[in-house]
Amino acid sequence: MKSLHGLLNELYSTSENAEEAVSCFEENIEKSPLKSEDWKKNGKMRGLSSESGFKIIRGMIKN
Repeated sequence: MKSLHGLLNELYSTSENAEEAVSCFEENIEKSPLKSEDWKKNGKMRGLSSESGFKIIRGMIKN
């Protein structure tokens, strides 16, 4: 959850307004290569529970 909040915050700080930030956030989520399985206990995100891990996850969502 913290990674998603960080992504939204990042988009908000570079957008004209909140509506644009939310639109960009939705677009990032829709285009993300990550699947729901990746978020499960032993998925791709395991071990990424620090601030640097959250940054890595934000990068994974955007790519």
